[in-house]
Amino acid sequence: MKIDMKKLQDAVDRIKVENSNSTGSPHECWVPMPEKQFAKENGVKWNATLNRHEFYAVDPNSHPCSKFLPSNFTKLTGKVPFGLKDTFKELGVINCKIDDDWSSYVMLHEDYIKLVEALQECGLL
Repeated sequence: MKIDMKKLQDAVDRIKVENSNSTGSPHECWVPMPEKQFAKENGVKWNATLNRHEFYAVDPNSHPCSKFLPSNFTKLTGKVPFGLKDTFKELGVINCKIDDDWSSYVMLHEDYIKLVEALQECGLL
């Protein structure tokens, strides 16, 4: 019998996610629109009580969703033009409320380098 290594790795990854969901403490995370499915598959859940996404882990930095920790985002220096809010949201810009102030943020991660560069060119970073 030939073992499908992809299926085996998927099964191992699911077990890791289930284990990380059942142990550790909750960690807030900010999930950009393009990452919603990845986050869901890796154990990110919506906490309706706190109005935030979170994942459970003993060490949040070793979790597959550690890139979504708020510390990995930077605040935009200006407002995204109103007519382009949906476009920027689809590209990965998120809006979060911190201390009663709604602001836009972008994740500083290699997956978003082109978006970060574009935001810099526009004077938004």
